[in-house]
Amino acid sequence: NGGFIVNPQNWSDAVTIDSGMEYKILNPPSHPDWEYAFRLGYNHSESPIPDANYNPVAPDSFVHGITAGIGGLCTDQGKFFWLFTCGDPGEGFLVRKAIGIDLFTMILLWEPRTVTDAPAITGLNGAYNTITYSGGFTAQINF
Repeated sequence: NGGFIVNPQNWSDAVTIDSGMEYKILNPPSHPDWEYAFRLGYNHSESPIPDANYNPVAPDSFVHGITAGIGGLCTDQGKFFWLFTCGDPGEGFLVRKAIGIDLFTMILLWEPRTVTDAPAITGLNGAYNTITYSGGFTAQINF
């Protein structure tokens, strides 16, 4: 009908602080062709979204993120899952040098948010509590 819905966002600036650390064990005596990595991280982020523009589709509030991960890189004559040699002694462009795998997880702990200024037409006033869990893995082959 030619109409449109006005949807100003009016987001503001927000501060995000991230930190992380990694501890590596290089070529331990029991596995001389392996490198192991242990990772931890923390994130704190403010919300740029005012109550008047809050939308639970993007549940935004102050958030604390906690991450953890482990990884391994197998090189040279190391055995990947005891199945095959990680490095290929050959020459050339596509000669395998290493195989690695990483596992990680992240938890986002959103601070509870109570919205009171949302336009009545949206019906979004209320209390919101959110926790987000995610994780995954990566695999790599170095040539």
